Amino acid sequence: MEQDQSMEVIIHRLAREALQNRRVEAKGSDRELLDELETLGTEVKALMEQLPAEKKQMLKTYIEKMELLSEHDGDYLYFQGAKDCMELFGKLGQAREKK
Repeated sequence: MEQDQSMEVIIHRLAREALQNRRVEAKGSDRELLDELETLGTEVKALMEQLPAEKKQMLKTYIEKMELLSEHDGDYLYFQGAKDCMELFGKLGQAREKK
């Protein structure tokens, strides 16, 4: 179990680093989308300040949970990609041994 947790920590770190690099190096439509999202984020924060405390907290919680779910989805896909890659290498190795 401890090894599984270590693997999860490593996968999480690798996924975060890859995502951060992707965002820093984004070009074209990806860069435009990131810039637009940043502008919208600023506008949403300003709108949230105008809401009553209860509604502001509800919206903040919703956004945080959506971000967390997105992060978990990204980790899952990153980990699944690593497993798929290992499976592919295994099959390529088996095919090579048969020759």
